Amino acid sequence: MATPGCMLVLAEVKPELWADFNRWYSDIHMPEAVKRLRARKALRLVDRSTPCRHIAIYYFDDMEQFESETIRSELEALVREFNDQWREGVARERRFVDIIDEHVPVADL
Repeated sequence: MATPGCMLVLAEVKPELWADFNRWYSDIHMPEAVKRLRARKALRLVDRSTPCRHIAIYYFDDMEQFESETIRSELEALVREFNDQWREGVARERRFVDIIDEHVPVADL
């Protein structure tokens, strides 16, 4: 049975880079990452208490497929592209998590 999960990307962006980073991530990087990593969907969040703290969540239907050689090589390429674009001013980390429970509201009958 497939195990759904997510890749979380947590980034601290220098304030003077925020506008350019935000535009680049939304217009170029995230759409490309969704396509190349075969994510089901992705969300971007901003920490309300620290506006230059960026959080991206990429959803995958099957973490085993995500961990395949092909997808891992795409992730490595995306990381290199990110590093080329943002050599300094953006500190980040990635976390990989399994979804163990999900609830959606049930409409009242």
